[in-house]
Parts: sequence; C-alpha cells; structure tokens
Amino acid sequence: MESIGQSFLKAYIYLLSIGGVIGLIALIAGGISYINSAGDPGKLSKARKTVLSAFLGLVLLLGSYIILNTINPELTTINIPDLEEVVFNPLEKEPLEAVTPRVLAKAEAVLLEIKASAQAIEDLSKDIQESINKCTCLNASALCKCTGGSKSDTCEPQRCYAGKDSHPCKDFDGIKENLRLLVFQRDELLFYRNWIAAEIKDLEDELDIVLSDELGYYQKLLAGETSPTLISYLEEKISNTQQEIALKEDLVKKLREVGNKPERDTDNETDFIKLLVPEIETLLPLPDRCAEDKLGGYGLSSDICEPTCLKIPSTFIDKGECFDTLHGCQALACTGLNPCPFLEVNAQAEIIQMITSSIESSAEEAINIIISIRTLKTFYIEP
Repeated sequence: MESIGQSFLKAYIYLLSIGGVIGLIALIAGGISYINSAGDPGKLSKARKTVLSAFLGLVLLLGSYIILNTINPELTTINIPDLEEVVFNPLEKEPLEAVTPRVLAKAEAVLLEIKASAQAIEDLSKDIQESINKCTCLNASALCKCTGGSKSDTCEPQRCYAGKDSHPCKDFDGIKENLRLLVFQRDELLFYRNWIAAEIKDLEDELDIVLSDELGYYQKLLAGETSPTLISYLEEKISNTQQEIALKEDLVKKLREVGNKPERDTDNETDFIKLLVPEIETLLPLPDRCAEDKLGGYGLSSDICEPTCLKIPSTFIDKGECFDTLHGCQALACTGLNPCPFLEVNAQAEIIQMITSSIESSAEEAINIIISIRTLKTFYIEP
C-alpha cells in the first residue's frame, strides 16, 4: 500500500507532465496555424501569439523546476515520513472490563451517608449532655407528711417527686426525643455498615480478578515487545495499574475501618461503627434515672433530693387539715443538686463523640482515596 508521501509525489510529477504535453500541443498547433495562414495578416498575428504563449509556458514550466531543483532538490520532492505500523498482538485472553466508576460512586455515596449519620449522632449526644447537666432537684416537687393541726402533731419531710410539671429536667421531653433520634441514627449506621460490605466485595473482586488480570496482560505484552514507543506505553499502563491496585487496597482497609471488619480478623484494624453501637446502648437508659422510681410512683432518690417542709402554727388552723394545704404542713421546695447520673452521661457522650469523630475522619480519608483513583484514571488531552 502506497504512503501519503508517495501519492503526493506521483501527483506532482503527473501534473508537471500534463503541463508539458499541453504546452507542446499548443506550440505545434500555433505552428500549423502559422503555415496555413496564407499571408492573412490576422491569422499570422494570432498564430504568432499562440506559438509565443506556448513557448513561454514551456520555458516557465521547465525553468521553475530547474530553479527549485538548483536551490534545494528537496523542494521538488515531497517526503512525508511514513507512520510506523503498530502491530498489537493480543494475548489469548484480554483483560476484563473494570467497573471502577460504578463501584467508586456507590462507595462514595455510602461514605457520605455515614458521615452525615455520625455527625447527627455526635450532635444529639451533645444536646443530651447539655440538657442533663442543667437538671436540678429545685425543679422537682416536695412532699411532707403531717399528723394533724395541733401543737402536738408533727410535720416531717417525706419525699421529692417528679410530676408532669415538676421534673428535675425542664426539657425532659426534648431529651427523650433526642434519645429516639439517636436510636434511629444508630439503626441507619448499622444499615450503612451492611452496605459497606457489598462495596468491599465489589472492590475485592475487581482487585482479585480484573486488575490482577489486567496487570498480567500488560506485563506479558511488555515481555515480548521491541518497539520503544510501545514499551514506554506499556510501562506507563503497568505503573498506573499498580498504583490503582495500591489505592484500592487502601480503600478496602479504610472501608473496613469505618465499619466492616470481619470477625475472623485479628489485626489492629478498628470497626468504628461496631464500636459505637454498644456505647449508644449504654447511654440510652441513663436519662431515665433522673426520676428513678425507688419509692413508688415518681419518687426521687432521697440521698440526692431532699424535701423541705414548713409547720404552720396551730393558731392559724381552723380545721384539722394539715396535708399540703395553706394551713398546717406546707411543702416548700425540693433541695439538692443534679439528681441525674450526669457524670455517667457526660462520660458516655464523650466516648460517643470521640468515636463519631473517628468515623467522620476515616470516611473523609476514604473519599480522598476515591478522588485519587478517579484522578489516576482520568485522561487529559492537550488542546
């Protein structure tokens, strides 16, 4: 098959020959006209012009070729370098098609959801912590027990209790709502942990089958290649594939760290979601101890909250009534500090916040690995 350079050269020579033939024919035709003019001044003049034009054309055509060839012989030849014929001898088995974009997109999606849930759990634990720390016995109600309204009768403090409008935690309904949301976010994280397992499986399949096969394919091609251009190309493909394998292995480790470490593993990797769940379970029942029922009904622990009562002198008593009335034995207030296990709540909240922070950090690192893989597999074309 002729090259492009050879085709142009043949066309150039062909056109030059055609021009010479046309000039020669014009010269002969002019000479014949001159001979047949029979002394006619008009025909003689026309014949002379034809001969002169044909002659000048031939001189110019031949002269241009001589001048160009004298200046530089390469000007009269067209040498377009032939492209090397690329012969790829594929092996019996070409590498399988990778599904990297789909796998990375799904992995990134679950990591973003995990970050959002972890942040929500962290915020909820802080809200519960702040609300519990504001609880006090002063918000509860005091109860006194009296025997009558005479001077000989007694009026003794009995207990503190948490009623509908007298709970030691003013925002106890808000605390319970946050606990409900905490359970919801915990269940979401467990769902995402199962989702991670599927993405890890896809990545491992791609590492074990697709990328391993692709690397072997390029290495085998390189072993039998002699063209410097193709050797450079194959070496680059091998390097990129090795980098992709390393990045995806790191991504698998990071995904397991976020929340899917197999039970059989004995290394030092941490499954943060699995670690977080029991800490949330420990926190959930603690706020209910703010109004722990030790005495029946809504009785508060007497070693934390103490009622204060006031005995009204009998001179003000019209009747024998003395139980929580304006005359007789009047409950003033419930005194004491925070009746909630706030130290335990604070400790659990701090642990939860520490683990959720680790989840967010590991998820962010995994997303950065995904970005690196995408960058590695993106081809930029120079404008």
